[in-house]
Amino acid sequence: MHPVEMRRKGEAGLSLFSGRISWEENVANALAEQFYIKQGAGTVEPALEISRDYRGRRLMTMKHCLKYQQGHCVREGAPVDPQWTEPLFLFDGVRKFRLEFDCRECVMNLYHL
Repeated sequence: MHPVEMRRKGEAGLSLFSGRISWEENVANALAEQFYIKQGAGTVEPALEISRDYRGRRLMTMKHCLKYQQGHCVREGAPVDPQWTEPLFLFDGVRKFRLEFDCRECVMNLYHL
């Protein structure tokens, strides 16, 4: 995520947003884009639903973890070396997705390839 500067009461000219607004902010219409630009954003990247450019993007972050489900959670004291090598992939017959495990944050991320 990007850092956000907070506007103080009575101070004019402070930017609420600075830099780039990424696709993760889910800007899906012209009014939202105008709002961010008016608040000081330099560039506004459209939401994935609009751009349809999924390649390499994180599509989902989830608490459900396949490592945990299979008994290989290192936070739970399981062996560090499971029978597979990472990265792991999911395939639905058409699309391929890469799984990334962030054990420190206890989440699993799904990326489109």
